[in-house]
Amino acid sequence: AAPTRTSVPASVGAAVLRRPIWPLALGIPIAAALLLTIGLAGHAGTLPPVALNVGADLVHLLGVAVWLGGLVGLVLLAFPATRGVAETDRVGLMAPVVSRFSDFAMVAVAVIITSGILRGYLEIRSIDGLTGTSYGLTLLVKLAAFLPLLALGAINNRYTKPRIERAAAAGAPSPQLSTLRRLVTLEIAAGIVILGITAALVALAPPVGTH
Repeated sequence: AAPTRTSVPASVGAAVLRRPIWPLALGIPIAAALLLTIGLAGHAGTLPPVALNVGADLVHLLGVAVWLGGLVGLVLLAFPATRGVAETDRVGLMAPVVSRFSDFAMVAVAVIITSGILRGYLEIRSIDGLTGTSYGLTLLVKLAAFLPLLALGAINNRYTKPRIERAAAAGAPSPQLSTLRRLVTLEIAAGIVILGITAALVALAPPVGTH
């Protein structure tokens, strides 16, 4: 008898699409409201112009949530969901997930950088404030820690993702899936370091608020 082949879903997200959409529709505004409270309780809620500061802070946090949240989702949800599937099938399942997340991540990173620059300017506004205060120096450390994270994301977008897509189109296995998982894990670790630096930054008074 011919060997049977275990069937797999059309995509990793197929099971999600069968679930009701209302939890997501309800969760997004709740998450945004929770992130808004962070800005209102922090520096953004006390420095003028408050509306611009809080708005930029909210957009910045949403970008971070999309990027790091997506990375965690890849490691804890997408990869485990395809465990045990034949390697060629696994590549075919993961390729669209990786591609879509990579596109969202590029937008999220652009949002993070743009809103971060605006927030930095509103809180510092001078070279002396950047290089001559504890807040400014801590911000520079945060930026330095962000660069490796940005480089890892660029490698995944420009090198790893295209190779996974080509393997999926050819119906072939791809060692880049394992590479992707390792790089994503490194991105998450770098993100945790940046969150720690951000926590230290929140405890410091920005230069604009001390004058």
